[in-house]
Amino acid sequence: MQGIEHDYAVEASVRVPPGVDAFETYIRSGLELIGVSVTDPEIEIMRYVDGIYGEALRGLEAADLSAVFAEPDLDPSRAPRG
Repeated sequence: MQGIEHDYAVEASVRVPPGVDAFETYIRSGLELIGVSVTDPEIEIMRYVDGIYGEALRGLEAADLSAVFAEPDLDPSRAPRG
């Protein structure tokens, strides 16, 4: 992932309110960058979903899939062809 690039130096200060952990900071700041605000209940739902799927998704992100060939002529209505 690449950060935001500017043609000039941009001063930024980050203040994290007490009781806010890295997960919440990451979610809120990322969504705010694209103009999406989230509520506390939405953060809790994201935290719950991350607890269920997060480890598997991070493992998939880290996996080296360069040797896996994409299925030609993909049709999700059929079983994969070998």
